[in-house]
Amino acid sequence: MLPDESRPCGYRVLETVSFDNAGDYREKLESLFRRHAPAGLPRDKSIRIHPEVKVRKDADRILLAGDGAAFRIPDNRWNEAILKGLADGACFAEIFQSLDLSEKFEPDVYAMLDKMFRSGYLV
Repeated sequence: MLPDESRPCGYRVLETVSFDNAGDYREKLESLFRRHAPAGLPRDKSIRIHPEVKVRKDADRILLAGDGAAFRIPDNRWNEAILKGLADGACFAEIFQSLDLSEKFEPDVYAMLDKMFRSGYLV
């Protein structure tokens, strides 16, 4: 639905379901959340940049732009390597290993990718 006075941000219907009882409702709701609102970045599945997201550079930042918003990350060699892994499609471990960073940076890299994933920039 497009934005209007009652819903200034609009909303998108991802899927509709029907149910017969409380158990069926719970099952359908859990299934919807698994498909459309994942708990977080999967560590064991291949991830990539969403096909509708455009990557461009702006001064000292890299922008992932899509759906009227942008995710900004610093333009540095590590983020360039991350984007290369995402362009090719890779799991988190493969992307992190390609960076040749100390393990102490793993939570920071994961947090950044998780935020990108939850925001819809990665699939």
